[in-house]
Amino acid sequence: MGGAAVKLQIKNQDRDVTVVIDTYKPKDKGAVFPPTLAPDIALFSHGQEGSITLQQNPFIIDSPGEFEVHGVLVHSIPTSNGLLFQLTAEEMIVLHAGALKELPNEKTLEQLSSVDVLITPVGGTDVLNAKTAAALVTELEPRACIPIAFQYKKNDAEHDTVDAFLKEVGHKNGAPVPKVILSAAKLPNEDMEIIVLESN
Repeated sequence: MGGAAVKLQIKNQDRDVTVVIDTYKPKDKGAVFPPTLAPDIALFSHGQEGSITLQQNPFIIDSPGEFEVHGVLVHSIPTSNGLLFQLTAEEMIVLHAGALKELPNEKTLEQLSSVDVLITPVGGTDVLNAKTAAALVTELEPRACIPIAFQYKKNDAEHDTVDAFLKEVGHKNGAPVPKVILSAAKLPNEDMEIIVLESN
């Protein structure tokens, strides 16, 4: 969705559950971003202020704790810069690390074991930069990684590019994709997969 915002579509038993994370209005006035969304669950790492309009009264999580909503387990973990979100669904553990500015301490890392899919910022300034995000990947050893919050425009000198992150982790950049479908059975067990999503 652009920036650190992410939309997850989770199949749970007989229904689809839509989860959105950090749907804050982009600072770049030229950015294309949906004015409204209608999720089932909305997660905010820095509170709800500045979010786009969310319709249909989603279940909102913006504080630490453990929650089960529509069969999705959500563990929101406090850090010095906001909340991390660890979701368990479809036999996968997904970690959204959009709130991180630095590597988590040991106590936090102990709560982040067995991450299957890591969604991490890599652009720097007020979030992890490419080098520190690569260190987080090394620490957690996820089966798949989705970089977010990186440089989208060539004239943006403040943020690291996604290529800088890929270089740090020793991967080559494939063509960005509009969306990705992940399943526990198809995630690699040895070499980590990196998926670069298109920016809106």
